[in-house]
Amino acid sequence: MAHLHRAARRGDYVEVVASLAAGADVNAVSVHGFSALLLASREGHYHVVKLLLKAGADTRLAHPNGRTALHFAAGAGHLDVVRLLVAAGAGVNAVSDRGDTPMIEAAHFCHADVVTFLENEAAADASHRDQAGRTAADWLALGGVPGLFEKTSGAAAGDGANTLRSNGGRTGGDEGDGSGQVGGDVGGRYG
Repeated sequence: MAHLHRAARRGDYVEVVASLAAGADVNAVSVHGFSALLLASREGHYHVVKLLLKAGADTRLAHPNGRTALHFAAGAGHLDVVRLLVAAGAGVNAVSDRGDTPMIEAAHFCHADVVTFLENEAAADASHRDQAGRTAADWLALGGVPGLFEKTSGAAAGDGANTLRSNGGRTGGDEGDGSGQVGGDVGGRYG
């Protein structure tokens, strides 16, 4: 991973400035499919995101799974970063390979404040349905992905729900390839 990417992921503003000053390509993509903007947005590093945008980072660049910086920020509940990305022209209705918009990503982890902002202030399409046929409102009503696991697996299969709770709602896929996919076959949605 390039120095710029590591610094962006860590939120190291000084190192990001140094990397850009040394000529790093702000829109370069790592071997894992991440741009510096995707990494900083996922981690909620507001000032680094702002710097990258000022340096010309493209909000339309997506991970190979179709998730943009706005998907990552929304799914992690970073409302300040979501606002910044929307102000920079990020696509509020961009659709990932799984059919998720940033608003649905936020709803997966019950970030109602992000859902409300995207719907009411950013004019995101609240009627969009993902591959499972659910809207953001449907996901919020279910209690997001953790709620779906609790409803579908009950007490006997607490592994998935407990794993989601124990690591702040992040899935194993969030650390590696950025897919955000959860193990198991829940209604054909993940797996």
